[in-house]
Amino acid sequence: MLGVAPVPDDGGARPWVADGTVLAQRYRVLHPTVAGWLAYDERLSRPVLLEPIGLDAAASVAECVRVAAASGVPVLDAVIQTDGAFVVRPANAAPAVRAHEDISTGPTLRVVS
Repeated sequence: MLGVAPVPDDGGARPWVADGTVLAQRYRVLHPTVAGWLAYDERLSRPVLLEPIGLDAAASVAECVRVAAASGVPVLDAVIQTDGAFVVRPANAAPAVRAHEDISTGPTLRVVS
């Protein structure tokens, strides 16, 4: 999948997604965060967090999503790519969002001085 590749410095344990990539024909990746990637849901006009989930060869994708959902943070969707899988959570689930960004209105260009 274009835009999804293993991270060179961690042995490929976590998928990497390029800024601007659109996953599942709806989630536009804005930038990485501590927990995953801040993205914009172009269908529902809302910010979301794409959080990578580990796919265990012994577990099904559905089981991995259930485990991710057991954290108590809502899961809005799941995106399964050949190179990785992600749960989609509300954007406020991200532990650290850039202070100068207003994620409530979607992607915008801001000049920060």
